Amino acid sequence: MPSKYPRGGDLSRVPKAADIPAIDLKTILAVDTSNPFLRTLRVQQGLLQIDTLPVDLRGILPSLPTAKEEIK
Repeated sequence: MPSKYPRGGDLSRVPKAADIPAIDLKTILAVDTSNPFLRTLRVQQGLLQIDTLPVDLRGILPSLPTAKEEIK
């Protein structure tokens, strides 16, 4: 018996993007991550406050090149 949906499942119950309320990404990005690169970016962009980091992580944030610095 051939499937009614040859490419996969029934998408009729999946909500459309226009029907979903917008989410605030700042609240999601304000949560600490285990990735040191992302953590540094979030601190530099003001999305993550250093005061909220554990004490042992506050002093070891790597410095990232700014837009004006040349990446070698």
